[in-house]
Amino acid sequence: MDLKDLLSQTSTKAPQTPPIRHIFYIVAESLGSFAFDKKYDEIGLVSGMKSLIDNQKGFMIPHFFENAHGTIWSIETQIAGLYYTGVRLSFQSARLKELPTAIASNMKRAGYRTEFYYGGSQSWQNIGNYARSQGFEKVNGLGVLEDFALREKYPLPYKNVWGVWDGILLDFVAENNASIKEPSFHMILTTSFHGPMNLPWEYIQAMGGKKEEFENFASKISSPKWEALELGTLWWIDKKITSFIHKVSKQYPDSLFVITGDHTHYGYTQGVLSNREVPMIIYSPSLKIYPLSTAGSQLDIAPTLLNLSTPKGFVYYSFGKPLFSTTPSKMPKERIYNAFELVGSEGVVYTQHKECISLPQKQISQAQDETFTPFLKRLKEGRALSWYLFSKGCKIKK
Repeated sequence: MDLKDLLSQTSTKAPQTPPIRHIFYIVAESLGSFAFDKKYDEIGLVSGMKSLIDNQKGFMIPHFFENAHGTIWSIETQIAGLYYTGVRLSFQSARLKELPTAIASNMKRAGYRTEFYYGGSQSWQNIGNYARSQGFEKVNGLGVLEDFALREKYPLPYKNVWGVWDGILLDFVAENNASIKEPSFHMILTTSFHGPMNLPWEYIQAMGGKKEEFENFASKISSPKWEALELGTLWWIDKKITSFIHKVSKQYPDSLFVITGDHTHYGYTQGVLSNREVPMIIYSPSLKIYPLSTAGSQLDIAPTLLNLSTPKGFVYYSFGKPLFSTTPSKMPKERIYNAFELVGSEGVVYTQHKECISLPQKQISQAQDETFTPFLKRLKEGRALSWYLFSKGCKIKK
């Protein structure tokens, strides 16, 4: 048995739809769905990203979940397109072959140049070598970003202990993309929303943020307890991400953007779902797209991008399923998705501890064996096949 046969899917991109030349997959540090709660509208915490969601050019999946806890585990699974198995993939990169489910591998076969960007050092968790092992043709890290910051005379300090500020990283991505002649795929991992929060207030105020407004809001919020600079930093990051998208969209209307988080900010969430919820925003200036689901996980991002960007009939490999299409179609009644310790469908999520959580009410009850067991089986099967794929390859002997 060949796992590639099991995992193969075919693009349904309508022939008359515009081609997608540039794709940007932004993974924002600690960006959880909590930030989109209406209580933060008073300070416009993520007003930029919210402005993209018009259900015409931009959409947000209502219920979306991480596929691993923590930055490196999350980015490992997103790069490889695998379930989280507990094995540190980035430390296996010297022996890892390029996996058929890896997003860069699929994008290369579709004719895209593939580039990975991390605001910090390529040596952190061996992330640079890992990204290369899974199909990225070029990796951009702290060294080239510091050179860029010095050349462009960004004010000091232009970085913290984790890496350059997100605005510098995104400015570099935009400049680098302008020099690329062929279709391109860019995966970007930011760093700035990570403790210690030490972005200078001057940076926030230069974009119109008012320190006293964040301080007043932080003093009113008792649960969770925020520091004013944490609010200001996330507010600033939101504006930098959306200004980047608007800038690139104006230059290249044939672009496609996805925003998600590596994981949520665990200090500001409560409960099994909110601890695993991250946003998934998709935006395209030129494509008319249609949602296929109201719930999913980060395993579904790669097939979504491939389904929207590659020509009809292109074969790609993924454990996930597309969340959007360029052709109108009814949402499947029983679309099952898998996330970190979670498995669900449109209306319900099960935890591996036999909890049943209804969506969107988030009411928790005890799962019934006859309904819970098939879902749990799917989760275990996905983990087992992921482990087999990176450990032994695609061929399974009977």
